[in-house]
Amino acid sequence: MKKYFVIAGLILLTFSNIVYAQENTGKLTLTLEECLHYAETHNFSLQSVVIDDYIADVNYRQAKENIAPSVSASASQGFNFGNYEKSVGWNGNYGINAGMTLFNGLMPTKSSRAS
Repeated sequence: MKKYFVIAGLILLTFSNIVYAQENTGKLTLTLEECLHYAETHNFSLQSVVIDDYIADVNYRQAKENIAPSVSASASQGFNFGNYEKSVGWNGNYGINAGMTLFNGLMPTKSSRAS
């Protein structure tokens, strides 16, 4: 029995110089304001609320813009020169497209109010 105590004592002495549980060589002291600032900047819940607020704002603006009609325009111009008969030609294509949803079950107005 005495052998076990001696072996356990030697093991404890061997590892007592290696293991330091929470030793802090450079003491760090924070004021209350610094602690609160650190807690605000590193709090996951607060960051999540800020991101959710931003997403809600983007969704609201998107819902408002979905009500407006869409308009697009295109233009192309070309010049052809042929050597065979020395023909010269111009061609052009122009277009304007407009679209608007007349009725979608009042979804744009409902989604803008929900956002």
